[in-house]
Amino acid sequence: MESIMASKVMATCIAVALSGLTAAAQPRFTQPPKVAAEDGGLTVSFAVDRPTDVEVAILDAAGRVVRHLAAGKLGPKAPAPLRPNALRQSLVWDRRDDAGRLVRGPVKVRVRVGLTGRLEKQLGFDPYNFRAIVGLAVNAKGELFVLDSQGTYGASGLRVFDRQGKYLRTVIPYSASLPAGRLASIGQLTLKDGRRLPIVYNAHGQNLHPYTSGMKHQTMAIDPAGRLVFFSAVGSIVEHGPPRFLLFLEPDGGAPKTPGFIGPPLLKARGFLHGAGEGPVRYYDHLAVSPDGQFIYVSGGPFGRRRHRHVIYRIRPTDKKLPSPRLGELYKRGDDEKHFNDPQGLAVDAAGRLYIADRGNDRVVIHSPGGKRIGQFPAPDPLQIFVHPRSGEIYISSAPADQYGRIKNWKLLKLSPFKPGGPPPKVLAEAAGQGTPVVALDAAAQPTRLWVAAASRSGQDLLPVIDRGAKLEMLPGLRRRAGLRQPMFVAADAHRGKVYVTEFRNAQRQIDIKTGRMRPFAKGAEAAVDRDGFVYVIEGYPPRVFLYRYDPQGKPANFPGTAKDWSRTSPTAAAASPWTGPATSSWPPTSSAPEKSSRRSSPAWFPRLAGSGGGRSGRRHGTGPTTTPTCTIGARCSSSPRPAGRSTPATKRSARAAGDPCRSPPTPWCTTAATSTPRWA
Repeated sequence: MESIMASKVMATCIAVALSGLTAAAQPRFTQPPKVAAEDGGLTVSFAVDRPTDVEVAILDAAGRVVRHLAAGKLGPKAPAPLRPNALRQSLVWDRRDDAGRLVRGPVKVRVRVGLTGRLEKQLGFDPYNFRAIVGLAVNAKGELFVLDSQGTYGASGLRVFDRQGKYLRTVIPYSASLPAGRLASIGQLTLKDGRRLPIVYNAHGQNLHPYTSGMKHQTMAIDPAGRLVFFSAVGSIVEHGPPRFLLFLEPDGGAPKTPGFIGPPLLKARGFLHGAGEGPVRYYDHLAVSPDGQFIYVSGGPFGRRRHRHVIYRIRPTDKKLPSPRLGELYKRGDDEKHFNDPQGLAVDAAGRLYIADRGNDRVVIHSPGGKRIGQFPAPDPLQIFVHPRSGEIYISSAPADQYGRIKNWKLLKLSPFKPGGPPPKVLAEAAGQGTPVVALDAAAQPTRLWVAAASRSGQDLLPVIDRGAKLEMLPGLRRRAGLRQPMFVAADAHRGKVYVTEFRNAQRQIDIKTGRMRPFAKGAEAAVDRDGFVYVIEGYPPRVFLYRYDPQGKPANFPGTAKDWSRTSPTAAAASPWTGPATSSWPPTSSAPEKSSRRSSPAWFPRLAGSGGGRSGRRHGTGPTTTPTCTIGARCSSSPRPAGRSTPATKRSARAAGDPCRSPPTPWCTTAATSTPRWA
């Protein structure tokens, strides 16, 4: 229920805007809000019939909130200035805004009770803006399942498109409308009132499914029951060495009752692996499902390493431990009839015969359902393999790699059917591309359709390929760059209707809430907005951390009290850091010699945080004396110019011996003297 003036309130969460707070049906005013003038201010009084949410705000003539007077739930823990255990409230406004400035001109008072939120719109979502696509699969309906991943922090997603490339739904993360039974093996929190909340298994990657932080390249499959079968995550820079499993999902989201989301185990947990863990390690896992769904064949693993397993596993969906290898000899390579050399892609034809892309031997080996070897044929650098269930035609991705597993170029080959005892299959058609290919076969399409995902210099794309008989026709890809790819931090400017989103690799985006239009903003790790709309962006990594200031239009803006035009005037020692927040110390010391600006366009010469070093991020700051904070435990820092000249190990040792506090590991949260204080919204 609102009184005096109705308005919308807005909040944001990643790429979602919540707005339009509406009145609940039950709470009501027993005394309508009244406003009375007093010396130097106004008194706002009202009463409600029960403890409920309350918000009191002062609006200017344009309807903009200038003072958030009170907000919270009435009752024993009502926040100040609301009185606890009171349904009748009286608040005094001193005619000042949130920043303490005197408000002149006409104002309005807004009192709202019984508030509840509703979803107004989504911001920044475009299903065709992909991260690294690491897995594809197509079901009997022609629905394309696309698994994408951000390997560093472990974010992953699974979207579904129709045969023509139209977006249908998102499966990972799961929909809130799924019944509890479908989410039992995935995991949720159930509150006392029956409401269900998702479990965030990895906050860095925002993963709501377990074992999905750090998904790698893989061949996924659809089993005869229509369920998606795929591999769990290898790990990321923030989640090292997790156990690995086969995973199962229903096509519209959620897990099947049997075996559940988490299926047979593949690898035990390895724990902390030091450094970035397996985040940067290349993997390519492969699986194929037998026609009756009783068995899942598994191969692959670390890609480009010299140490491979060289075996094929045959696993039942209900297995509780990894069985012994079905084919090959563990960690022993060979080119005879009993051994493999880095086996990769797997496929099963309509008769249940298993096709194995024996990559290190440049061949494809075929085994009967019983495990008997029945033939082979040559294939250059085979990576993935598919067999058409009706025609028997074979599709192979041929992708040579260097010693580190990096693939620059690939070919998609169409071959004639394999006939035991007959001549090797012939190449009937081919297509080519760049990057590491991920392929899926849509055998039910007429004509046959394949999907290929690969990353090139122009970015990640998803391409339909039509089998025209003697030609594989590659159509334009689905990729768009309109939406967010990996949102991480959010700052909102409700007064101006803007949202600032930090994406992976420190890319800032500004989104207009009304229109949804998005544009690049400053580069930095995280942004914050003050009441005047100035945007503060932090960039760097300790000990070299920098702070930048922009106006609402994205133009560089000087800090208050500094030189008017920092692009032509070097910062002085006295005005080096007009900032009251925490600042990092410079360790190790860096050179004060003039440095060229970086190639990337940079803001005007903003002051460094006290003690910011040089290095890659410091190059944007141009010439002028660098500053070193005089650090004392429990005290502030005073900035002073550092003499020119490069620090050497000898000078560092000498400085430490002399007791120079800023030539030794710095005291945390050392701050500079303040000349101005930003006003945070």
